[in-house]
Amino acid sequence: MRKFILIGFLLLNLSSAADTLKLGQYISPFKLANQHGKLITVGNKAKIIFFTKEKTPSILLNTFLASKDKKFLSNNEAFYIADISGMPFLVTKLIALPKMKKSPYDILLAKKEATLAFVPHKTGHITIIKQSEGKIESIAFVNKMSTLKNIFK
Repeated sequence: MRKFILIGFLLLNLSSAADTLKLGQYISPFKLANQHGKLITVGNKAKIIFFTKEKTPSILLNTFLASKDKKFLSNNEAFYIADISGMPFLVTKLIALPKMKKSPYDILLAKKEATLAFVPHKTGHITIIKQSEGKIESIAFVNKMSTLKNIFK
C-alpha cells in the first residue's frame, strides 16, 4: 500500500512540475485583479512578468519598484504578480491590502494557488519571466537587489 501512495505522490509531483512554463513556450492571456479590484489582462504583449510568493521577495521587489518612476512597470511593459493564496485572510484584509493600495503601481493578486501553478518558483526568490511577442525567452530567480537592478541595464 505504501508503494502505491509513494508512486502516486511522485507522479503527482512530476505532472505538476511538467506543467510549469519553459523557454520557448507561450503564455495564454489571463486576467487578475489588482490591489484595487480592477481586472487586468496579462497577455502576449507583456515583456516582463515579476512573480512573488513570499514576503521577503515581495519586500525586495517593492523596494526596487519604489525607487523607480511610478510608470516604470507600464513603461517597460512589465507586470507584478503576487501570489497571496498562502496569506491568512485577516492579514490580507487588515494589513497587506491597505499597504498595497498605497503603491503607485499595479500589483496583480493571485488569491488561489492553482491560478498560477504553471509559473516556476524558487523559495525566497522573485521569478522573472522575459517574453518577446508572447514567447518566453528567459526565466530567472532573483533574491538580490544588485541582480534585480542589472536586469534593466
